[in-house]
Amino acid sequence: MFILKVIKLSVVRLLLEDSSDCSKDRVEIYDGWTIDEGVCIARLCGAGLPVEPYLTDTNMAVVSFMSDETRVDAGFRIDYKPQALGTHLSDSSTDNTQSEFYRLYLYFCQTSLAVY
Repeated sequence: MFILKVIKLSVVRLLLEDSSDCSKDRVEIYDGWTIDEGVCIARLCGAGLPVEPYLTDTNMAVVSFMSDETRVDAGFRIDYKPQALGTHLSDSSTDNTQSEFYRLYLYFCQTSLAVY
């Protein structure tokens, strides 16, 4: 049996600086190996939690956090786990899901960093 798995990302906390275009503080979720090659599936800012979790189309995701240093809030928390989409039956009864490859990258980007 072959099980196609993707990544399910649930935003459980979100308290970032709010702006109408998310230009100040933001979290972006990309479906794919890198930001450049992936597809942006979410751009979040402010304090509103999404109703539904995000699902990638692949087994890789990138979470990017960008901040402008003008205000400090509580931040964000995103839980993630592999999610089965369906099954394909074959002649083999071996479950190969243990060898599947899942990646979640977390990038923190700041325009500057101050240490006090």
